Amino acid sequence: QMVKNVESNPFLICTVEQRMSEELSMVPAISHAGKLLPIDAPPISSPLFSSQYCLIPVLPSDVLTAGETEKFFPPSVTDEHNEPADLRPHNSWTTTIQETHPIEMLEVQLVNSTVPSLLVSQFTELLAKSVHSDSPHGSFVINVTSTEGQFAAPKYHGHHAHTNMAKAALNMLTRTIAEPMKVRGIFVNSVDTGWVTKMTPGGIQTAQTAAAPLTTADGASRIL
Repeated sequence: QMVKNVESNPFLICTVEQRMSEELSMVPAISHAGKLLPIDAPPISSPLFSSQYCLIPVLPSDVLTAGETEKFFPPSVTDEHNEPADLRPHNSWTTTIQETHPIEMLEVQLVNSTVPSLLVSQFTELLAKSVHSDSPHGSFVINVTSTEGQFAAPKYHGHHAHTNMAKAALNMLTRTIAEPMKVRGIFVNSVDTGWVTKMTPGGIQTAQTAAAPLTTADGASRIL
């Protein structure tokens, strides 16, 4: 979710980050594969944040033995985005609706459709205000979507239904609010960034899925 032409609020951003840090610090260290992962480092703003916490088991399928952790998450191996490599032979992209854990189902809906809806509802007045001051040509709400959210997509094979549902909901948000928001000088669009990441599991990649045809820079340029 990208909201353009919104007045920055450093105090609000710092307050949210501080609150998240405080809540995380209250959580005890989590044991994973016989090791303790400290919750108090690194800070949320650090690029190492996701690298460390991606190994904390959330779902039953995340619980790995020490040998499996070494095999599927080699410490010194990163992907094309400099994130820890995930070489598991099965991931969210290949799950069926029967295999999708309720926590993951809810998380995907929350991130991809619920939170964008809340952001738009809370920032509408600020966006409308900027039309008359900072941005006379209008303000923009860009909902980042994907082909999987389109009902007209060529084929569906029964996998990652939760992701498809979330993106379809985001597209419906765009279609529902675009007209009334336009009257206020706020233009709402959905943008498909294109295929920029390897979504298939590391263990079953083929020549066709080994590399994405676009880069993250390509995807960002479509949005901007």
